Amino acid sequence: MTIKIFENDSYSIETTEEPSCKVSFKIMAKAPIAQKTKKEAIKRVNKQISIPGFRKGKAPDATVLARYSSHVDREWKEILVDTCYKAALEMTEIYPLNQESIQRPKILTCSEESASIALAFEHYPEVPKINFSELTLAPVEPSVVTEAKIQEVIDQIRRGNATFEEITGRAVQEEDFVDISIDAIDQDPPKQIVSEKRFEVSKQRMAPWLVHLLVGLEIGGQIEGTSELDEQADEAVRSRFRPTRVRITLHSIQKILLPELDESLAQRLKVSSVEELMTKVKANLENEAKEELKAKQYVALEEALLQHYSFDLPTSLVQAEKKERFAKKCAELDKQNLPEEEKIQKEELLEKETEGQARRSLTLYFLSRQIAKQGNLVLSNEELSDEVHYQLSLHQGKQDKAQTEKLIRRIASQMMEKKTLDYALDQVTR
Repeated sequence: MTIKIFENDSYSIETTEEPSCKVSFKIMAKAPIAQKTKKEAIKRVNKQISIPGFRKGKAPDATVLARYSSHVDREWKEILVDTCYKAALEMTEIYPLNQESIQRPKILTCSEESASIALAFEHYPEVPKINFSELTLAPVEPSVVTEAKIQEVIDQIRRGNATFEEITGRAVQEEDFVDISIDAIDQDPPKQIVSEKRFEVSKQRMAPWLVHLLVGLEIGGQIEGTSELDEQADEAVRSRFRPTRVRITLHSIQKILLPELDESLAQRLKVSSVEELMTKVKANLENEAKEELKAKQYVALEEALLQHYSFDLPTSLVQAEKKERFAKKCAELDKQNLPEEEKIQKEELLEKETEGQARRSLTLYFLSRQIAKQGNLVLSNEELSDEVHYQLSLHQGKQDKAQTEKLIRRIASQMMEKKTLDYALDQVTR
């Protein structure tokens, strides 16, 4: 705990800084303020009452006090609290996080010689000034645009413009394309997962367990099996995975007919030549590589900031952020239809995870605000307007007023976040 004293001719204020951005105030209003506020209380009560022989508001103070002392006392205390609260903010320059965080003030003493008031609230974090020269980013390597990557995109383009030929008279083989339906049968009634959707029977593009079930299946046939976790699955997929008993129905087998990479295909893609197509593919891949590099640099910057700067966060903000994240995670968990015991175990893990995620997110938010403040960064109306018009054109006819306002807020937040990160990267890498 840190105690500080602030004093002038009218007030003596003692602040006690506690963990989690909570500050307590003990405010002593000296005689001039105590007397002035009492006089104001008498004046207010005088305007509200009627005393025979006097015009409204013109009765002597002594008469008002004699007849309405309890009213004056109540009014005096209200004025004292309000006056002392405003003085405390002005003198200490410590401000509440929000109205809800302010605890009910207590009047400790109240006389014309002095008055003492106690109050407490959560305040905004004290974020340190960022010294960019102290930050060192973990090295990140840019992706290299190779001929193999260019060819992979060309192959995808050819696939996207391919036609198919139906195969009959034989079972499924690897490299075939198949139209299948998949139903989850470990529930009653069965739940349809996929309906007559086309897939390539290839271990590069399909889960190995599904390839194993399909190879050898005849058209019109069905086969049952259990889904398996892909060995290459990331942690997020692994945490959500649950084996499911499925029934697969094979509707047709198809052979892909890829178009030649020639001028005809180029014209279909609205480019003048194969050479121009290759140039555009390479340029797009180079732009993607730049964006990927920038994203990696953002992550490295955030990690450097988190390692170098730490500060207290208001409990109410942490809890609110944690609650929102936990609710979303639990909603996702509910969709998995897990056994109750397993669900409870995962919820306990989620509670711990979301606490850390909430603190990380809020720390980065306040660091970002500090960076924007140091760099005098603002988002101009012109910048926001251009992006909003572009985004609204993509959602034309699909947004009501509330959705549009929400979209604008999200766009502004994302643009400001990017501007702040770009500024910080520039400062660090100079």
